[in-house]
Amino acid sequence: MRLLWLTILLPTLMQAQQIQFATNPTQMASHHMILEYQLPENLKEKTLKLTLLHNYGLLQLNAAAKECAVAFELPQSISSNAGAITLQLNGQSGLLAENKFTIIPDTIKLPLMEAYSGPKQILTGGKDYTAVVGTTLDSMDNPWPEKTPVDFNYTYKGKQKRELVASKSLYAYQRFFSDNQSGNATITVFSQEAPHQEFDLTLYPNFPESFDLFEERDHDFADGKQVAEVYTSPIKDRYNNFISDGTLVHFTVYENNRIITQANGEIIRGVASINLPAPIKPITWKVEARINNFSVSTPVLVTFKKSIQGYKAKMIGNHQLQAGPIKGFNKQLVADHTPVEIQIMQNGFLQQNVIAFTKGGMAHLDLERLDLEPCEYTLILNCGDQKTILTAVIR
Repeated sequence: MRLLWLTILLPTLMQAQQIQFATNPTQMASHHMILEYQLPENLKEKTLKLTLLHNYGLLQLNAAAKECAVAFELPQSISSNAGAITLQLNGQSGLLAENKFTIIPDTIKLPLMEAYSGPKQILTGGKDYTAVVGTTLDSMDNPWPEKTPVDFNYTYKGKQKRELVASKSLYAYQRFFSDNQSGNATITVFSQEAPHQEFDLTLYPNFPESFDLFEERDHDFADGKQVAEVYTSPIKDRYNNFISDGTLVHFTVYENNRIITQANGEIIRGVASINLPAPIKPITWKVEARINNFSVSTPVLVTFKKSIQGYKAKMIGNHQLQAGPIKGFNKQLVADHTPVEIQIMQNGFLQQNVIAFTKGGMAHLDLERLDLEPCEYTLILNCGDQKTILTAVIR
């Protein structure tokens, strides 16, 4: 039985020893590649099959033997991709030959550089960083061999940092940490003289530090006309960088510990401001500001002194109320549209509350339009903090 088995197997083994793989077992990737075998003259099988075990799976090629040789043309999907291939040449009688074949990247032609960088904006201070990845590729997108050097260059305000990194696991990787000064940097990547488009990097100021508030105005009287400007000291981070233009500063105005208004101001060259129209009565406002939850200002007090002087009011006829002239702190007429609040009382009860606006320093009100019952009323006029009381009889 053993002799019979050797009788059957021996011819196949002898043929396998005579079959030679005639192609260089290591070749660079290309679009066209042929694998050749030299066959013995006594090989009776004319149609052969080549099985390829590749990174992308299993593939089988057929070819006819010609003049003691057989050639298999690899498809481009195989010949252009670097990697190791196991080859098995089969005939009708079984396995005839088994070989190893390796496709390596084309390192003769000028390579291509593929690179990525991110994030594109980081904070100053040396803790935040951007990461850069570079891969050296041949013309068919095969990464160059391990330990291919990749050159990373970081340029910022005339200073350069250079790192030469050997590729590992198909790519090279480098981190660049931020400087303490805000601005714009560039990063370039190249390998084997293959360049890549530069990356732009923005270094933004770090979190803002606490700041002060100031106020500025022409005078400190509550004339209801002028505008008081409340502005910040230059707002910077801990590394002395001005906080970016356009950053919003949230202002809050308090009157007697009660919020009366809020407003946002944009930072321009480190400073943000808001304008507050002056009231018509003496008051003190406390103004605070903050930038999100990062920093809070010291408060500033904006005090307005009495402006409106005492004035007279009288009834003209039974229905026409006239108040004025109403003057300000410098004996000037108050601005047009200054409100005069008029409370109409009867026997100690409020009947109506009306507002008249000045024109040329005078305020007028036609009581007939208010549809009041005929009787005697007490009129209490308030303009600023100045109060005037008179009696009106409606008939």
